[in-house]
Amino acid sequence: QDVCLLLTKSPYIHLLGLSETRLNSCVGDESLLIPNYTIFRRDAAHRGQTGMGLYVHKSITHSTKRRADLESERVECMWVEVKHSSSKATLVGYVYRNPAATYAWFDDFVHMMDKVNECNSNIVLLGDFNIDLFKSQPAWESTISLFGLHQLIRHATRITQRSATLLDHIYTNNEQMVSDVHVSDICISDHCPIICTWSCKLPKRLAKGHTTIQYRTFKHFNQDDFLRDLSSAPFANVLEVSDPSTALVAWYEAFLPVIEKHAPLRRKRVKHPTLPQWLSPDIITAMKTRNKLKKRKEV
Repeated sequence: QDVCLLLTKSPYIHLLGLSETRLNSCVGDESLLIPNYTIFRRDAAHRGQTGMGLYVHKSITHSTKRRADLESERVECMWVEVKHSSSKATLVGYVYRNPAATYAWFDDFVHMMDKVNECNSNIVLLGDFNIDLFKSQPAWESTISLFGLHQLIRHATRITQRSATLLDHIYTNNEQMVSDVHVSDICISDHCPIICTWSCKLPKRLAKGHTTIQYRTFKHFNQDDFLRDLSSAPFANVLEVSDPSTALVAWYEAFLPVIEKHAPLRRKRVKHPTLPQWLSPDIITAMKTRNKLKKRKEV
């Protein structure tokens, strides 16, 4: 709900990176869908990693591509390229640094940024680095300066009763492209989200273009059969574990097969991915009744 609230703020967010998702192959994309957004994932592959996710708004999906070739195996990160024909490409990177990371992490980070720099693109790099910039960090500042990056966040991003720290950073090699930077007051974890706005002229969508949406069909849904199968699902497995993330996976493993059986996912092409606000369920029902009456009259 907090992620949905953040994404539905006006103006809408084009890209939202999430760290510490703790997702694995047992959790399908269908349980993570948010209207008007596509999700990219990078689940944890090594011990100490926690997984990352990235939501991309429909308005830029056609000009955004994943750059897995820039992603380090040891540095938890995700990179995408936002590009269209009339502007220089922008590489957007999301990074999470585990507080327990060793010095080897910095070597891996430098190696990753060497590859990013070779692309000769605008760079926006942001995430939870767990490096408090309210304290002197000469080694880290020297590392960042190697790539011509400047840090933009100035306010605390993690506030407790005893401390206020700046652990979440936004870096760019072109400050002129950034028009706004702020720390959001909508906290979806113990860290406050960091947000920036950068100037990027987006291509216009074709007026007659179509998009593909994903939805669950209830055409053959039977409530009694659904409740019967749901009551026999192995939800007891959820109570057998103490770790919340493991419990969530167990819940999905029990629930998803049931909902998929009775309300399977379908895809279809539509001109407009969202319905206008005035189009209520009552109006839709009335439109269906009207269409039926028209067919009877024609017969």
